[in-house]
Amino acid sequence: TAQLESASALMNEAVRINPQDETIRYNFGVVSGIIREGELEELQLMEKRAQEAMRQNPDDLQGHVNLAIAYQMQGKLKKATTELEKLLKRDPNRPEIYFLLGPMYEEQERYEDALRTYKRLEQIDSDLPAPILAAMARIHLLLENVDEARRYAQKGVDADTNSWRSHYVLGRVYHAMNQPNKQHKHYENALKIIEQAIPYDSDPSDLLSYKEQIQNELGKIEK
Repeated sequence: TAQLESASALMNEAVRINPQDETIRYNFGVVSGIIREGELEELQLMEKRAQEAMRQNPDDLQGHVNLAIAYQMQGKLKKATTELEKLLKRDPNRPEIYFLLGPMYEEQERYEDALRTYKRLEQIDSDLPAPILAAMARIHLLLENVDEARRYAQKGVDADTNSWRSHYVLGRVYHAMNQPNKQHKHYENALKIIEQAIPYDSDPSDLLSYKEQIQNELGKIEK
C-alpha cells in the first residue's frame, strides 16, 4: 500500500510542479513503469488492498486514484478510466485527473472520450498548456474536424511558440487543407525546436524519432 501511495503522490507532484512539460501526458505511464519492475502478484495485491481501502472508506477520493493506478499498471485501462470518472463525478475540479484521464482514453483509441475530457478541463481552466492544446488539435484532425484542429493547434502555438508538438500538428492541419507552404513553415519550426531540445534531454530517443518522422514528411513536400 505504501508503494502504491508513493506512486500516486509522485504522479500528482509531477503534474503540479511542471504542468507545461511536453511529457505531461505520459506522467501516469512513468509512474507505472516504476512499479512494473515488481511481479504480477504484487500488482494484484496492490489492487486488492486499494479495493479494501475503498470499501472501508468510500468517501476517500484519493482511493479512486490509487485504484486507477493499480488497474492501469496491469493494463486494465477501461477499469482505470472508470475509477477516474467516478472521482470526477464527485469532485470535478481536479485538473490533474483530467490530465491523466485524457491520455488514457487516447491510448484506448477512444478519441471522442478523450476530447470530451479535455473540453471538461478547458471549462475549469481556459489557460491550457500547449501539450494539451496540441492533443486536442490532433484528435480534432483524426475526427476530420479540420477547422477546430487548426484553431486548437494555433492556440497551442500562441500559448508556447516553442511547442514543437503544436507546430507539427498545425503543419499536419495545413497538409489536410492542401497548403504546403504553411505546412513546410511549421514543420521547419518543429524541427528547429526539437534540435535545440535534444542536447538537454536525458533520454532524447523520442525526440530523435519525431525528428526523423518530420524530416521524412518534409522531404515529401520538397520533392
